[in-house]
Amino acid sequence: MELVQLDPQEIQWPENRVTAYYQEGQEEMLKENLAAMGQQTPIVVIKVGDMYVGTDGLHRCQMAIERGDATVPCVVKDGEWKDAYMSNLVLNSLRGRTKASEQVAVLGEMFDSLGVTIEELTAKVGHSRDWVERMITVSRATPGVRQMLDQELLSLGHAYALARVEDKDMQ
Repeated sequence: MELVQLDPQEIQWPENRVTAYYQEGQEEMLKENLAAMGQQTPIVVIKVGDMYVGTDGLHRCQMAIERGDATVPCVVKDGEWKDAYMSNLVLNSLRGRTKASEQVAVLGEMFDSLGVTIEELTAKVGHSRDWVERMITVSRATPGVRQMLDQELLSLGHAYALARVEDKDMQ
């Protein structure tokens, strides 16, 4: 792991990711703080092959691009896609408010597409095996169920119950 300066436009952000959400006024405060003090907290990046994959600091990266910053401080670690998803899931779940639907999408992607096991997920994310299994089940729900979860019209428990219904039309 090393601290390097990267062009913020070179950092790629996965479509499925967990992102902290701000309460009213907090994002504007962050912009003002970054404008006054500059980037104090490094963006966390996993180097996958020749690509820099952002895992923590999306808002700070976007604001750096808006300001026209040529570089931003980044903590870079070599890894694979599964490492990038795991870093994103763990780091962003510890900061601010996140959407359950994004956690569901990242866990589903890791389990279904990247071959990360239930045991690996349980060990890294700090939740029980039951919680991880429920999230993966919800990741397979219909888009409508996941959208209602995203809009907080359904609780995670309700989304899990609906995801267990095999008939997608019934969901």
